[in-house]
Amino acid sequence: GKVYSMSGTYTEGIVIDAEDEDVVINVTGETTFDKGGNRDDYATFITVRRAKSVTVNAEGQTIKTVEGLAYNRCFYAADTFTGTAVLNGGNYNWQCDDISACYLLGGNWTFDDLTLKTFRCAIETDKGANVTVNGGTYDCHDSFSATFLIQNSPNSSFNYVTASGEGWVLNAIDNSVVDVVGGSYSRNPDAQTYKDRPTLRVANNATLNVRDADVTGTYCDVFVTGATANLFGGTYTNTNQYSGCKSPALKVWNGGTLNVNGATV
Repeated sequence: GKVYSMSGTYTEGIVIDAEDEDVVINVTGETTFDKGGNRDDYATFITVRRAKSVTVNAEGQTIKTVEGLAYNRCFYAADTFTGTAVLNGGNYNWQCDDISACYLLGGNWTFDDLTLKTFRCAIETDKGANVTVNGGTYDCHDSFSATFLIQNSPNSSFNYVTASGEGWVLNAIDNSVVDVVGGSYSRNPDAQTYKDRPTLRVANNATLNVRDADVTGTYCDVFVTGATANLFGGTYTNTNQYSGCKSPALKVWNGGTLNVNGATV
């Protein structure tokens, strides 16, 4: 395999294109990506095109972008990537409001105990990419999208995660199957811009299974439209704090299916 160390300031991104190779990146000190992009040419810190596996070890380290840069993302996986990727720890501070911090179009990704703070979206999947998020804290404090946007993912899961955001906190759509076990999911109580965003949303033939999670909404905790949600245990609290923008904690529209077993609402 190939083993690399990373620290310091980078003004150009890193591209992994090593078919059938195991690639390991050890983050050994504070790491900063100082490059902005534009609508036609995004700036990406780590791009994964091909590899058997990718591992990024960042326990106890900070990985960040320079604030104020546009169209700048941390991880991008092309749809040519069919291997596995594991991100171990790290404090990721990605203050770019134009695109998702992690945009995954291929592979099976595992996020273990990360702290990730960003604007628009922490993790976005599409084209069959899967993500397993174990522990950690994720916050999208000014999002017009979702903290987690899971599209076209046949097998993604979130285990004991603490997540918050101004937009949807978890939005599972487009035939995705998403399992949530434990953890806490909450909307920013000061989210004045998008008052009618549910905390958990499932739509367009997706399936969301939630077990023993603590979900708090300012408008609606779980919104199901043209999809299926199964809730087992857990607590669902809807503050309904905005005048003129109120909802039941659980809402079903457009032929959706909601099954509730043992949850406290």
